[in-house]
Amino acid sequence: MKKIFLCALSLLALFGCGYHLAGTGTSLPEHIKTIGVPIFVNNTQGYQVEQKITGDVVQLLVQRGKYKVVPESTNVDALLKGTILSVSLVPITFQSDGRGKDYNVIITAKVTFTDVIEKKVLYTNPGYVFRGQYQIDPTSITYFDRSSEAVDQIAKDFAESVVSAILEGF
Repeated sequence: MKKIFLCALSLLALFGCGYHLAGTGTSLPEHIKTIGVPIFVNNTQGYQVEQKITGDVVQLLVQRGKYKVVPESTNVDALLKGTILSVSLVPITFQSDGRGKDYNVIITAKVTFTDVIEKKVLYTNPGYVFRGQYQIDPTSITYFDRSSEAVDQIAKDFAESVVSAILEGF
């Protein structure tokens, strides 16, 4: 009986302390209902990098529910702005012909999330660095093909990291 009581008390304390599964919580003010996410600025040579990353960020914000996400900067409760500063691919393993097989992909970005109603910056990181290791299709002929494929792979992971940082206050 004592064990059941202690177990129940522990569960009550756990759920009463605001714990939640990663990817399900939010620390945003209640008045934020509409989030503006204009296309991120692309300061790289990468073709349409900003569109892929912005699209994945928007998709994740929508999936998290309860927010209306629009591409405008006006008539919104909060605004998420981003600038892709760099995208680099560094081969870490090679094929027998000398072409890269596995790559360390690094995205550096500036990200700012502002509460427009309260005129308050809720999250900012001028040097947000995200790294991931990805295997690139060995039939990709050009560096452009490999770069494009790498961005497609890392964009979702980058978006998840950014959205979690904003919504969960990490």
